[in-house]
Amino acid sequence: MAAFVGYFDDSWDSDRNQRTVMSFGGYVGTVEAWRGFKPRWIAALKENGAPYLHMRKFAHSHPPFEDWKGDELRRSKFLSDLSNVAKDAGLYGTGACVDLAVLDAFNEKHGLTIQPEPLCIYLIALRISNQFSHQKVEAVFDRMAKAHSKFAKAQEYARSDGSPQDIMRWINLVASQDSSEDAPALQLADFAAYEILHFNRKRRVDPHLISRKSFDALFNAEPINGMFLDAKSIEALHRLRDGGWPSNAAGGKAMRLLEIREQLEEAGILNITSGKEG
Repeated sequence: MAAFVGYFDDSWDSDRNQRTVMSFGGYVGTVEAWRGFKPRWIAALKENGAPYLHMRKFAHSHPPFEDWKGDELRRSKFLSDLSNVAKDAGLYGTGACVDLAVLDAFNEKHGLTIQPEPLCIYLIALRISNQFSHQKVEAVFDRMAKAHSKFAKAQEYARSDGSPQDIMRWINLVASQDSSEDAPALQLADFAAYEILHFNRKRRVDPHLISRKSFDALFNAEPINGMFLDAKSIEALHRLRDGGWPSNAAGGKAMRLLEIREQLEEAGILNITSGKEG
């Protein structure tokens, strides 16, 4: 049985023709931490008159949030209350975000076919492995198309990075069978992924942007650590892997996981939530 469990969700722009970035976000904690989190989350939902949290529906005032439109005090209190539940739960937040146009250009330049979702899952696995070294972690991802093929590709990225340690030995990737509407942990992951997406989408064009209140509420309560892959950082990752990916000859500088993380930070990869290295 895994010592820790993580819950993650992905987020994309709703307009398929205008997609610029994609993100994953979520949290890892002990079984006991999640057991304590669930009733507090449900209580916060009930107190605010909401059956569940779904960020896209909430943001656009779609059912069940159609009556909330324009009521900024109610909306702000709701997200603040949920953020405080996350703060008190004793969870570790992590995620990843990638600029899709940058990834397309990178693939064309290097003759690769790196896929955004497996790449983000791989980066999350790196974070988990550094934070929970040699601890079994079950990473549960909200329902997504072709989940198992994406997990397999993420495992290929991990096993071709030159590290002598197989990080996937400690991480079990699982596709959730539950609807997020019935799973508070996945609702929290949806909250994180959605905010990461919108923060980094705007940061692409304005590095000095002022973050949204909902973003501040969540990330001031419980910081999320992870990587935002822009043009500079994806090339840094490529160099640290010595150019080795599954679709070409595996490179393979033998690096410990901690060294990979430290060198990525030194290379200037942006944190997904702070705009700083980390």
